[in-house]
Amino acid sequence: MSNTNALINAVVSQLKAKFTTLKTCVALPGYLESTDLSSVHANTPGVFVAAVGTGDIVPIETGQRDITLQMVAYLLVINNNSIQREHVAQTLLSGLLDYISMNGQHWGLATAYPTTGIESADVHGLTKKFEPHVKDWRLGTAVLARAADLYGSTNPISNLALWAITWEQMLRVGIDEFDSGGLQVLHSLQSRVKGEAAHTALTTVAAGLRFTDIDTDKGQIAGTLAINKAEDETHLTHYNLYWGSAPGEKLQGQAAIATLAKTGADITHTFAADTAIPTGAKYLLVYTQNNSIEEKAGVSLPINDVVPGLAAGITFTDLDTDNNQISGTLTINKAVDETHITRYNLYWGSDSTTKLSGQTIIASIAKIGADVTHTFAADTVIPTGATHLLVTTENSGKEDVVGINFDIQSL
Repeated sequence: MSNTNALINAVVSQLKAKFTTLKTCVALPGYLESTDLSSVHANTPGVFVAAVGTGDIVPIETGQRDITLQMVAYLLVINNNSIQREHVAQTLLSGLLDYISMNGQHWGLATAYPTTGIESADVHGLTKKFEPHVKDWRLGTAVLARAADLYGSTNPISNLALWAITWEQMLRVGIDEFDSGGLQVLHSLQSRVKGEAAHTALTTVAAGLRFTDIDTDKGQIAGTLAINKAEDETHLTHYNLYWGSAPGEKLQGQAAIATLAKTGADITHTFAADTAIPTGAKYLLVYTQNNSIEEKAGVSLPINDVVPGLAAGITFTDLDTDNNQISGTLTINKAVDETHITRYNLYWGSDSTTKLSGQTIIASIAKIGADVTHTFAADTVIPTGATHLLVTTENSGKEDVVGINFDIQSL
């Protein structure tokens, strides 16, 4: 089995086990015959995984190579009910993005680096012959052609949601010439020279990055970036943090944001309030370093700086006649523009803008393209100190901290 097929099969296996609501989760071959397509359309929601190209190929001193694969997972949902279709698609899309971008996601393969540069695009417009804006490989010929295979390019179907989730994943391939067992290795990459002490070149990368922007201003970020330590830090001294214009590409004209010494545990860097994002910066990059030698391959995380809009309103009628209790259905009027909204979050508030301390979220509701609701069960107790219900919007983890409110004191 090729390295590429091994990666695709590992992705399919883990997604199938994780997302049990999928009726189909398979590798996507080339052109699908019409009979196969009918079967595909009858068994959605489905996820279809493919490799559509390669990026950089970097030779390694051991005689191996690090090859960057360009990966895509198509999410296909067919349902005549547009509200149900959108709800299913958005729920699965959010889950898939979270899972594919999770810390150090290498699908259980020792030869795979963590996923980087995870993005998604709605490609169902291709069924209407809309012209794509091709900015890079993510909406290039291979990605669009395979999407056409799924919806039927010669006789496109309707009533579908079709998303392309793209990412890059580096694989180490070949045989370590200095490994006596002839093993393929990645996470214990101690490059050795025959007859000499262990070489000082770096052998590991950070296992993953986590960051949530808490700055609500466009063009600024704030918050704590968590860097998951490399699995083997033996020959590692520091982690270097940079602005990136793309996965693996440092932003020109910018020095390192920070150089952080290893601690033997995960480390963090805090971006102060109102930290300006330099022009052209779209990613945060982290490279490991051994004294003065910096690893050529790093990990990247997209900067999600799009602030979601506000919900248009809240309506609620309390059906509970007891004091300090509520019941009934609360309706959240959808935002006028939901382009950059993935979810609506409902909280208890100690006033019109402050979440009630000590209380977890009441509900997180995926957008469906229409007003959404949450039902409070009979005899739901209003927590001590709660005066309002608060609704915020979320965009793939970035929450609008202002939100809108409903005064429950008036009930």
